[in-house]
Amino acid sequence: MTAALPAPPERPPARQAEPVAGRRLGRAGEHVADVVLWVAGVLGVVCIVLVVLASTMHVGIIMFKTGSMAPAIPAGSAALVREIPASEVAIGDVVTVDRADALPVTHRVIAIAGDGGTRLLTLKGDANQVPDPQPYEVDRVRIVLASVPGLAYALAWLAQPIVLLVGVVLLSGLVVWAFWPRRARTAAAAAAALLAAASVVGAPAPAAQAATIEVLRAGEVLRLVVVSDPDGMAAMAPGGTERWIVGVSADAPEPGRVRVRVVGDGAENPAFTVGVQACASRFVGDGCPAELLPGLVPTSPSPVGELLDYGMDSADQLWIAVDVTLSADAPAGASTTYRVVADGFGEEVSTDDPPVPGGSASRPGGLSASGFPGGGLGLVGAVAILAGAVTVALGAGRRTGRVGRDGAGS
Repeated sequence: MTAALPAPPERPPARQAEPVAGRRLGRAGEHVADVVLWVAGVLGVVCIVLVVLASTMHVGIIMFKTGSMAPAIPAGSAALVREIPASEVAIGDVVTVDRADALPVTHRVIAIAGDGGTRLLTLKGDANQVPDPQPYEVDRVRIVLASVPGLAYALAWLAQPIVLLVGVVLLSGLVVWAFWPRRARTAAAAAAALLAAASVVGAPAPAAQAATIEVLRAGEVLRLVVVSDPDGMAAMAPGGTERWIVGVSADAPEPGRVRVRVVGDGAENPAFTVGVQACASRFVGDGCPAELLPGLVPTSPSPVGELLDYGMDSADQLWIAVDVTLSADAPAGASTTYRVVADGFGEEVSTDDPPVPGGSASRPGGLSASGFPGGGLGLVGAVAILAGAVTVALGAGRRTGRVGRDGAGS
């Protein structure tokens, strides 16, 4: 009988060393990605701080479309403002004053009268030749703390739905990438991704995301306030009705006349019924609290061309309500477009980008807007964080299973 020693176990082939250039390139990519994550994280912290300031210290942002405060605050600037009692206002301060049935105005204080909690403020734009026509009786104002020229244009661009959508998609990818298990990934990078996601969850959404938004379109004298629900217009259900309101006013240096027209663009569309009302003051609910001017009774198909032509004194206001109803048997993709044009004092101001019923949601064309609910975007941000957490769990499970199988075979 012959005995033989058992053959030694075969060793697995040695892993080939990764080329040095490949390792360096990989590490460089990791560093770049970490920097991107940390930048996003810092932006997230800034957004969270702004939300806290807005809710606890009454701090907000206003944007300037006109140049009435130039050169101190040129057109296109964005300013940080804080609400304060009128008793704290001093001559020389730049403040925003709310006005009944009109747009807020942001000018410099040149005179103060009254005592107690109420003050009579006389304001004047730095670029205007004369003060505002009447003093403002107020108990609270928003004082301008600082301004950045040109920032309003960037904020308006960021408010576009397509930009927000791309940002949310990229953010979701960052969160998933940061949480994906790998040796080189650190908890710090994952934390930065969470802070970036927090910037979406906690930051106030731009005006384009509000259910109802107010957009200012203005020249040197003429001003249009556009009140609309662009998302509702874009997703009208058959049989549904949406209202689009435009307020026209003038900050005129002298008395004059303003021509206001309602214009329908494109072709007649039998899918829509359109009616127009005009009021001497802002609509309250569905009604006109003042004199109701001649308008357009609901008619179908939707008319085109110049629907109505109004004339108004520069000291007055005109509010126009356009009611659009989509027929119950409307075909998919039906759309119609209307705009309001104001002409006077050598300039013409138009809504330019009105809500488009049945089309794509209109972006806010003006630079001053109110309303900051962040529900929809916050939900997407929360989904991004949840995606990262689920990815971590699944990735960790795969790694654990792989290690277990490798250990069982040793």
